[in-house]
Amino acid sequence: MQKVNLDVDKETVEGRSGLLDTMHVPTRLEEFKKIENGWMDGDGMAPGHEGLDWLIGAFKSHFLNEAMPPRTYPTEDGRVRMEWSIKNNAMILEIDLTTHTGDWLWFDRNSSADHERILDLDKPSSWKWLVSEIRDKEAPGDE
Repeated sequence: MQKVNLDVDKETVEGRSGLLDTMHVPTRLEEFKKIENGWMDGDGMAPGHEGLDWLIGAFKSHFLNEAMPPRTYPTEDGRVRMEWSIKNNAMILEIDLTTHTGDWLWFDRNSSADHERILDLDKPSSWKWLVSEIRDKEAPGDE
């Protein structure tokens, strides 16, 4: 059996934009502060810095290390979109950085079942519900 060297220097890891970077939500949200209006082919509103700071704090307090991290993207209207794909489940949370609300959509790719919900992300109970939903989909069981 061949031995593989898994030692990687910190500078190499931090200097690359890869899967680890895209899955570390607080880092991604900090990167969104560099976005300027017009970022999407002349359109696209930049996410507000104050809203991003709120979301970074809320995410760290209520979600980080609690469940599978989402892929995180800016939206053209200045919101933040989080996506999870677990087994046959597709889940999206689109967050309004001004109102601190999240539009939740869950879709089962096998049965076409879906569920929508609006979350008040200023409430810890909404984050607790979100973590529970993600964990439920991560749990072993039928796919």
